[in-house]
This record gives sequence, C-alpha cells and structure tokens, in this order.
Amino acid sequence: MPLYPANSILIIDDNAVSLRSLTLAMRSHGINHVVECQDSRDVEVLLAQGRYDLVLLDLTMPEVSGEEILSLTGEHHPELPVIVVTGVEDVETAVHCLNLPGQRSDGRG
Repeated sequence: MPLYPANSILIIDDNAVSLRSLTLAMRSHGINHVVECQDSRDVEVLLAQGRYDLVLLDLTMPEVSGEEILSLTGEHHPELPVIVVTGVEDVETAVHCLNLPGQRSDGRG
C-alpha cells in the first residue's frame, strides 16, 4: 500500500494518549504516513530533516511551547500548513497565534 500523503504529517503533542489518538484517527482515514513527536524539543530537528505536508500542533507543552513552534514554523517553513489542536478555550490565545510571524488567517499557510 503506498504511503498517503506523499510527505508525512507531523503530529506534535506531549500527551501520549492524545498523540496516539490523533495518529489512529489519521490512519483510520487512510493517512498512513504520520510522524509522531511527543517531545517538543525535537521539533526543530524533525522539521529540518523531513518533508511534511501538514503539522498538527498542541499549544500547551512543557519545554518548547506550541506558540514557539508555531513561530518557528512560520519563520522557517512558511509554506507548511499548521493546524492547532488544543484543549485551550481561549480566544485571546487563538488570535495571538494567528498574528504570529508567518501565519495567515485566510487558511493558506
């Protein structure tokens, strides 16, 4: 079976249960080229080493926060779409994330 999509989807979440659930959800819909990252300190290396079609990102993590990763991604990989998946219900945080460098609120990166 060929891998879909051609490049990986990078899922970043410090919670092992959430990480595994997101991975299983992707695979149950035929998306079988998934890279999991539970330690946010590894993200910069993973982004530099791999090609990804999409990042699913939790905001609330120890060490390197999701907001820092969002900024890093926007600066160094502006073509890479990021979907923030979080349990934080804070409109202020959502607006702040949309206004980070390299982020677009029109859904195109």
